[in-house]
Amino acid sequence: MTLTQTKNHKKRTMKRQEIINKVNEVMAKYGEIAADYIEPGDNYDELGADSMKCLEALIDIEDEFVINIPGSELINVRTMQDVYDIVEGKIKDTHGFQVY
Repeated sequence: MTLTQTKNHKKRTMKRQEIINKVNEVMAKYGEIAADYIEPGDNYDELGADSMKCLEALIDIEDEFVINIPGSELINVRTMQDVYDIVEGKIKDTHGFQVY
């Protein structure tokens, strides 16, 4: 996470690629594919992770970013891009970060 200085106050920002990299690192621990090879369109099956491993990975992602993702938001998650989008939204809502 990066803290950038503006004229009279500090603005909290985070790079989108930073989010993607961290999410991929966590998912790689639970799947059968290295983080560098995870693509936004990949689904859990393509990562070699069963539903239990995915749940464990999502808990680790919540811990990593200090966010809470309700189960109701996970129902429609199909791809890694869905995960990135949810995490980015939660970071904005929870911590007030601007993501670029």
